[in-house]
This record gives sequence, structure tokens and C-alpha cells, in this order.
Amino acid sequence: MPAIITAADVATIQRSEDSPELLSLSVNLTPAGATKLASATANPAGIQLAVVVNGTVIATPMVRSPMSSGFRISGGEITKNREQLFESLTKN
Repeated sequence: MPAIITAADVATIQRSEDSPELLSLSVNLTPAGATKLASATANPAGIQLAVVVNGTVIATPMVRSPMSSGFRISGGEITKNREQLFESLTKN
């Protein structure tokens, strides 16, 4: 399946934490990226997305409501490797 959004559609990525145990990354999209994501998730029933960084799936969230301007990724690989993933995603 082709990518819905790519690195070119990402405006900013920030480290987030709801608590010291729950590390996450907040991804904010460009207007073009937001339009693509909104279109792909307009009817979210049963949609599961793969978040891929450098060819590795880091998250496979189930979409429960339409998405658009951004999203937060937490758990799994984010909890274990947040700094490494952040560095990979923010390299120019």
C-alpha cells in the first residue's frame, strides 16, 4: 500500500510526555499533509495505519476518528527508542 504522507508532509515533530512513563512524539503536518491524512481517514471504521521510519514499522494504530493536522505516537518503539526516532525524523 502506498504512503499516505511522507517526510515532506511533516511540518514539525516534538517530544511529548503525558507522564515520565508515557513518552511520545507529536507530529504536526503541513497543509498538504493534513489534506492527505484527512482524506485517507475520512471514514475511519476499521482502518489501521502503519507508521514507518527508515523502513521499520514503529507503530500500527487503529484509526477511530478522522485525522487531519497532526497526531501523537506513543507506546511500543516510541517508549523504547524515542530519542533515536526523533533524531532520525528531524535530520535534514
